[in-house]
Amino acid sequence: MNNHGSYIKLLSFSFLLIFSACNLSELKNRSDENKLADALEKTSANKSELLKVIYHYSKNEQDSLKLKAAKFLISNMPGKGYYSYVPKDDKGRIINHDFFPVTLNGEGIDISFFNFQSASKTNVRFELNSFVSDCSVITSSDLIENIDYAFKAWNLPWARKLSFNQFKEFILPYRVRQEPLSISRKQLFEENLRNIDTSNKSLTVIDIAGIVNNKMKNKYKYIHNELKFYPGRLTMRQIENIMGGRCDDLNAFVGSTLRSLGVPVCIEFTPN
Repeated sequence: MNNHGSYIKLLSFSFLLIFSACNLSELKNRSDENKLADALEKTSANKSELLKVIYHYSKNEQDSLKLKAAKFLISNMPGKGYYSYVPKDDKGRIINHDFFPVTLNGEGIDISFFNFQSASKTNVRFELNSFVSDCSVITSSDLIENIDYAFKAWNLPWARKLSFNQFKEFILPYRVRQEPLSISRKQLFEENLRNIDTSNKSLTVIDIAGIVNNKMKNKYKYIHNELKFYPGRLTMRQIENIMGGRCDDLNAFVGSTLRSLGVPVCIEFTPN
């Protein structure tokens, strides 16, 4: 009887553990779906674009992981975006001028800015225009391309050992911080993969990070004082034009490049 009673207790306990695990899994799934629904409600006019992404990956069972990735990105999209600044003259009129042309080649950015002020006989100031929310402007085609190329990166030899949770946190995201989005993951993937021998199975994420770092430090430089006139974050296109940027600008550029090649990246910083 004692043995039989112990067996019943053990069986009941095992069932309780399984039942609890199932409940926790169900609660997590329900929580994830609620988070997704809340995010979609906050997208207002752009909701249809995000729903297109979900529908796109719902059509084929083979895209089940991409569907999870899409839901993860959309669920975490609220609050993500960048601050937009516009140049204005003394009378508050918007100035239509490119202050980061490719012809500068990384030199004399501030001189060009002051020369423009002198020639136009006005003081130029960059005013905060708005916070551009990803939820309101991102298109379905851009998000689908980002997801597809993130999975291409995950399939590179040095990235295949990463779990899905590691992938979705450190490779999948389409932005690093609050940088304006300007260069696609596809472009970064194709431009940088040309210089890497993907048939070399011994390459690690550390090796890839070293290759990217060497390329970046040889091509781009740290620029700070010359950019004091501009309060916003540079786009990757502007960084390419002037061949440099501030710490935050370059960190975002390098981070996006590494992610495009399947190197897991996040930003750590110490507040002042």
